[in-house]
Amino acid sequence: MPPKVTEEYKEQKKKELLESAMACFAEKGYQSATIDDIVAHSGMSKGAVYNYFKSKEDIYLTLLEEATKFSFARFHQSFTPDMSASEKLHQLFTINASLPFQEEEKRKWVSVQLEFWINASRNPELKEKMRERLSMYRTFTQAIIQEGQETGEFRKDVNPEVLAESFWVLLDGAFLHVLIDEEAYPYKSLFQLSEQLILNELKP
Repeated sequence: MPPKVTEEYKEQKKKELLESAMACFAEKGYQSATIDDIVAHSGMSKGAVYNYFKSKEDIYLTLLEEATKFSFARFHQSFTPDMSASEKLHQLFTINASLPFQEEEKRKWVSVQLEFWINASRNPELKEKMRERLSMYRTFTQAIIQEGQETGEFRKDVNPEVLAESFWVLLDGAFLHVLIDEEAYPYKSLFQLSEQLILNELKP
């Protein structure tokens, strides 16, 4: 009788595969990296990889889901019950401004994300999954703006949906530019200016 495989063992192997996939994506790019590359890096068999994931896209989406869970956990942990809406927005800017873009590994992850976005734009199923993910971030930010409008902290004539979209467009644009200028890109100053512009727009 083969030994019983525990859930802890399965989770550990899945984690190792995800780490190998991220290393391959970062080194070769999402498009160029293959399942065979992930197999070679992980030291597992191809059959073992397909026991956990259906495809390369499935692997990436799992990585993205984990990153999204981590981001929202970090957002919620940084909020306190007595925080105002503007303080919450400030926290979101502060968290993103503190990302270590000077580190090569972080820039590689952003590069892989952007490459997958382009790939997903050509695939209706992947595009829908990316829409769902982006909607989570927009809805989260929109709820903060609406909270500020309800308490009178923010103007009521501002469209929360449009401003929430603007928030993430500014950040995503900075992520794109930092890939080119690397250490020289003043992303922290840009985030500070973006925060001032959005909060000025929201002030009564």
